[in-house]
Amino acid sequence: MMEAKVADATALGLAIALLTVAMAIAIFDVAVQFGCPNGRTVSDYIYSWSRSFPLLPFVMGMVAGHLWFTR
Repeated sequence: MMEAKVADATALGLAIALLTVAMAIAIFDVAVQFGCPNGRTVSDYIYSWSRSFPLLPFVMGMVAGHLWFTR
């Protein structure tokens, strides 16, 4: 029974960490979009990198699919 509690706490910690990172990126993206007229957003960087490295969006999609559709 103790192992289930540890696994649940680990999953909760991981979920909070991932959501915190996603929120930080979103806040940064919105701040750059509206605060800096010539600033580049995270979306701009990902688009430019994906033009140079087409494997990047594929790997990001694989990771997202793994996180949401593993069960």
